[in-house]
Parts: sequence; structure tokens; C-alpha cells
Amino acid sequence: MFATIKEIQQNIPPAVPFEKFVGREAELQNLHSSLQTSRQVAIVAVAGMGGVGKTELATQYAKQHLQNYRGGVCWLSAQGIDVGIQILRFAQLKFKLIAPDDWELADRLRYCWQNWQPGEVLLVFDDVTDYKKQVQPYLPPESPRFKVLLTTRLEFDKTEEKFMRTVPIQLPETVFSALRKNPEEFIQEMRIAAAVKWYELGDISQAKAAEIAGLTRAEFINALSRYQVDFMQYTAQELAQELANVD
Repeated sequence: MFATIKEIQQNIPPAVPFEKFVGREAELQNLHSSLQTSRQVAIVAVAGMGGVGKTELATQYAKQHLQNYRGGVCWLSAQGIDVGIQILRFAQLKFKLIAPDDWELADRLRYCWQNWQPGEVLLVFDDVTDYKKQVQPYLPPESPRFKVLLTTRLEFDKTEEKFMRTVPIQLPETVFSALRKNPEEFIQEMRIAAAVKWYELGDISQAKAAEIAGLTRAEFINALSRYQVDFMQYTAQELAQELANVD
């Protein structure tokens, strides 16, 4: 027997009336489609600068689609108390799930996930600034019934499960012809050139340089060759790690 809307457990914050929330219907629909298509734990981020209504969009989505989440909607503030404690409190208040106090936090959370209310579940992590600290440790087990929605000012790379910050760079329109590249290609080449130079100077490791350049390690080594920079350059830390790995 399905729960009615009033019976679905949730702690969604107040929102403006939906009739006043106009012009973003397509965003709401795209958000729902993204969350429903994953076969594992769906992780979708609502990203953007401050003041663009990320939290309001997430709130409206949770309210408008509450009937889809019979297992409840758990709203978590990434900037509040420990997110894990917030999850435990929700499970206790809404489902009477109480794990022993002497258990480790990870074990208590596992108990809650295993005994959570049946049905699809929406977890909203609001105002996330550090995925690995505020989200990753508290994710539910791999199951398509759990949907995770993040609001953040940073761009979220789902493949790498990390945030990407957009840094605006102003350049004269005339510079792009210097390398015969369009603006996107020019910026990418700037990233590679900077990473190569910092690596050549020994300021950063090869792994960090590849990350800055937006390349794999193999691709970055190819870039070093193109820039005529020796790829066998190690920081003291990298050299120590290499020596430690020698059988």
C-alpha cells in the first residue's frame, strides 16, 4: 500500500509558492530526468554562482516530486552540523531507526541505510563546497532507489567525483589568431603550457601538472615531448615514493 503525500517523511525547507516560481519548468524536468535515469546511486548537481536560486530550485523539485520518493526526502545542510549526524537524526525522528551509540558513525549509517523506509529516496546535500568531506563519506549503498541531489557554487565533474571551479580570464580578441586557435582551444593550450612550465621548474608534481592541464598522465607526457621538456623530472616526494615502490 502506497503512502499518501502527507505520509511521506520529509524535512524540506519552506519554499515560495510554485505559481510564483516561473520560467524554470524545463530545469525541473531535466533535473528529474537526470535523477531517474541512473542505475546506481544517482548524483546530480545544481551548480551556479550565489544568488541564482540553486537551493530554491532544489526545494521546488523536492516538493513538486515528493510523490516519487516514497522512501522520504532527507534535506541535509553541508554547512551545518556533521552531515552523518543529520542523517542519523532524520532516520531516528522519521523512521524510529536507532543504532547503538557505541557503534562507529559509519556502522550506524550502514544500519540506517539497510533499514530505511522502502521506496525511492531523495537526499539533498545543500551548499556543498567539499565533495570528499561533506558528501562522499555519507553516501548510501549502491542502489538505484537512492537519489542524491547537490547544490553547489562549483561545477561538479560526476565522472571524477570532484568539483571544478570556473575562473574567468579576460583576453584581447586579437590574441587567438596568434596560435590560430578558437577561444576554447586557446585556453586549453594555456592550461597545458602553464602546467608544463610549472612542472619543468619543479613547482608541481607530474600528477598535479596533468590535472591542471586537464590531461591523463600519458597525454601530459606527450605534451612534455611537444614542449621539449624531459618527462623524467621528479620532486623529492615523488622520488621517495618511486624508491619506496621498488621491490
